[in-house]
Amino acid sequence: ALGLFLYKAGLFLLGAAAGFVVFLFIQALIALPSGIARIIIQVVVIVIAGVLAIKFEHKMMGVATSIIGAGATVMGIDVFADQGIWTNVNEVLRTGGEFGVNRGPVFFILVAVFFILTVLGIVVQWKVKPTGK
Repeated sequence: ALGLFLYKAGLFLLGAAAGFVVFLFIQALIALPSGIARIIIQVVVIVIAGVLAIKFEHKMMGVATSIIGAGATVMGIDVFADQGIWTNVNEVLRTGGEFGVNRGPVFFILVAVFFILTVLGIVVQWKVKPTGK
């Protein structure tokens, strides 16, 4: 019983982490309301992703790890490209401040790379280990 609980808790946390990464990219792309409204949107996205991870266990493992990996890769690239994604994510995490991204062409290229890497990660994981087996 404890093992099953910890397994489900781990799935929820994996989904929640993926939901948080998705929220950060959504907030980088569009202006979300500040204050309590933004926190409510963030919590809703995280909880939905966590619940989806529990409901669709194996499929969501591939999706969540692809989202997290793609997000980490893009933020790592941004450290060198200096387009503001990493700086703004760091600022929001430290102070709860607003995103103020300079949205030049490289910013949108990095966001596109995030989505491409996410899709590639999902495809590779589902091809290597098909779900439902």
